[in-house]
Parts: sequence; structure tokens; C-alpha cells
Amino acid sequence: MTEYKTKRMGAAYLWEMETDRSLIRGRTTDNLDKRPIDSAIDKFEWAFILLREVASENESLCMDSEEDRLALCQSFAEKFRGKKFPF
Repeated sequence: MTEYKTKRMGAAYLWEMETDRSLIRGRTTDNLDKRPIDSAIDKFEWAFILLREVASENESLCMDSEEDRLALCQSFAEKFRGKKFPF
């Protein structure tokens, strides 16, 4: 069984892939912490940047609050619906 984990660290993410017999770790720099949405090259990058923008617009929300989490999801869904999907 293969397990894959990632953790965002600013402009890069740390990744780890573990199987029954091996463990591989690495770091990939993608600069998604600062890139504009029109620079996205795939669906993942586009969604990440869009969510980052929405989270920034709603930074006063607290993720410990169910009401605030739902408000963030609503804001993301509204912005997602209003954007032309480039891929």
C-alpha cells in the first residue's frame, strides 16, 4: 500500500511517499503562495490559487467556527461559479 502526504511551506510543499518497503521525501517549489490565477497551468494550481484568494478576502473568519467555515465555502463556491474554468 502506498501512502502519499504533502505539507505546504510557503512557496513550496514537502512531500512524502511511503510503501511497505520504502520511504521517499522531497520538496517541490511551485510558488503558489504568490502566483496570480492566470499563471495556473493545471486544475490543481487554478483551484489552489482561487481558494488562496478567497481565504485572503475572508481572513477575519475563524476556522474553529462551523459558521465561518461554511461562509468560506460559500464564498469559494460563488467565486468558482463566476470564474471561467480555463482547463
